[in-house]
Amino acid sequence: MEVFKSPGSSRGCGTSPIDLFEMQVTLTTLCKCLHESGQIPLGHFQTELHKARFDAMLQMYPCPKSTASFQKAMQSENILTNCLAFGGQSLALELFHTCKILAVGLKSNPHMLPGIYVTWSHREMLEWHPIPGLLKLKLAPVIDRSIARDFTLCHSAQTQHRDTLFKCGGGFGGTWRRMTNAALAFYKTAGRWEPLPAMVKKREGHSATVLRGKLYVCGGLNDEFAQESCGEESVHGTVECYDPTTGSWTPLPRMLTRRYNHACTTFQGRLFVCGGISPDKSGGEGQLATVESFQPSERRWTQMPSMLQERSMAPAQAAPFANFALKSVNSRLFAYGGAKTAMIECYQDGFWTEIPTLDLGGCRGCVALTACQGYLYILSRDSAETEAGPAKGATMHRFDPDSGTWQAMPLTVQCSNTGVSQN
Repeated sequence: MEVFKSPGSSRGCGTSPIDLFEMQVTLTTLCKCLHESGQIPLGHFQTELHKARFDAMLQMYPCPKSTASFQKAMQSENILTNCLAFGGQSLALELFHTCKILAVGLKSNPHMLPGIYVTWSHREMLEWHPIPGLLKLKLAPVIDRSIARDFTLCHSAQTQHRDTLFKCGGGFGGTWRRMTNAALAFYKTAGRWEPLPAMVKKREGHSATVLRGKLYVCGGLNDEFAQESCGEESVHGTVECYDPTTGSWTPLPRMLTRRYNHACTTFQGRLFVCGGISPDKSGGEGQLATVESFQPSERRWTQMPSMLQERSMAPAQAAPFANFALKSVNSRLFAYGGAKTAMIECYQDGFWTEIPTLDLGGCRGCVALTACQGYLYILSRDSAETEAGPAKGATMHRFDPDSGTWQAMPLTVQCSNTGVSQN
């Protein structure tokens, strides 16, 4: 194509500004002609152009393991500096203001962000948006039984990281209680479940959480067959971590106390494991109030101040406030459920304190606990009957950690398959 040749193209000193301008005009005209003739859709061309630019940048400044998202690439000071040097200060300011506008828009429309996935029964998974108070039914496809047999019936541990939901382990069976080490991930953007490598240990009644992009699984009950045939412990003290970059599980140092039906979360850059049931408790197996934390960089567990009450997970039919959940808000860690009362505890500066009792109006306990815009939100139900569905008895309350006040919030239940909403 003679049109791309220029007098300065053969010089070793590079291409002159006039040559670059001529190439830009020529390419723009060529793309316009191809688009108008129907040869290349404009959107497809722009998409491929962005991909080519990104791949070229990765070749110039390789990232670890040769894979990176745009967000991770921009976290590299070397790449970011060169991009800004190439685009100039005006482009950098445009990007800055665009990001601010996008942040304001998402804050005004939080329902556009991924919600909190809630498992109401073994057949239903919902998406909960505390703001503006929306509970969507059956947004996620049913888990394919060819991926994991009876996975929907095995009471697996569940945790969420951004728009990805992780489910792992669980138990099933009758006379012999069997466990599984299967693990799955649901990606909302792709709209499907995908199998992950199996865990090292089979578990039920364990906990799972995500810290710095890695999935951590702690404790739980062991498979009865493994106990009988291999002499393994009945309750796990073991911990393992799944790294998506390597696609493998790695055993970590054991917890200080074996436990199951406990709660686990991330707080101030550490793993916090609270409560549960343990055979190591003095006087025999029972509920725990003990708390321990794990620092991944130190690979060490540390005993922390115990909660004011013993707490553990239990079936919703067992007792009021049976579910046990942890969540951090504004540098404070909150524990709710799993005790004989509805008392909420707050951990801050090395001490647990009692939060004024919340009147849930007879609710059986929390289904989910989350933090949003500085508030603590509790999704509850007043019926233990899973067959009734979330449209019956679903309520939402908000707690303000600064003022210490509670407020009942409106909640709309939306059936995505029928388009019918109920308030």
